[in-house]
Amino acid sequence: MLTQYSRVTLRYVSQKWGGLQDSCNRFGDYNLAYAKKLEDGSSIWSERHSVMELWHLNLTDHVPLYKKTSVPVWKFIELANNRSIHEAELILDLEAPERYEEVKDKLLSRGLEFEAYLTGSRGYHFNAIFRDFPLMSVSRRQQVRKQFIEYFGCDVLKSSDKTMIALEGAPHWKTGIHKRLEYTNEGDKDE
Repeated sequence: MLTQYSRVTLRYVSQKWGGLQDSCNRFGDYNLAYAKKLEDGSSIWSERHSVMELWHLNLTDHVPLYKKTSVPVWKFIELANNRSIHEAELILDLEAPERYEEVKDKLLSRGLEFEAYLTGSRGYHFNAIFRDFPLMSVSRRQQVRKQFIEYFGCDVLKSSDKTMIALEGAPHWKTGIHKRLEYTNEGDKDE
């Protein structure tokens, strides 16, 4: 029951859930997952659940975490530390922190609105929204993303909608360090 857990935990889940729902409203549905690093250095990943799927359940309903384990929806939300890429999103995954200013300046010089996050692992994620991406076929969207990513010299694995990335504000599954916003220029322009 929810009454077993502290008000702090419930407040955290409530705030996190509100942010996830807001993101879903703004950019469309996406998947969440929980990953953790095991003592032997390997990793284990939970089942993926879409925000819309979870939204239609009660917080006390159970969803699969692993194949033979389920948890209440609120617990899954608390644990979630990875998400899929939004259809409208371009993620530049920069694993060379010394190139941060170079990539940031390139994005700014092209007039793109973006957010830059310190991932909690090796580098940065630059997140930019392209409203035309959801209008493209999946293969065309992946192709266009790949061209952008290669131009900026970042990780091309982030060209697919199915790729999971560290969830903003959550602890990174490898390091436990929270992914945090470093820079944003979103909202700086008049629309």
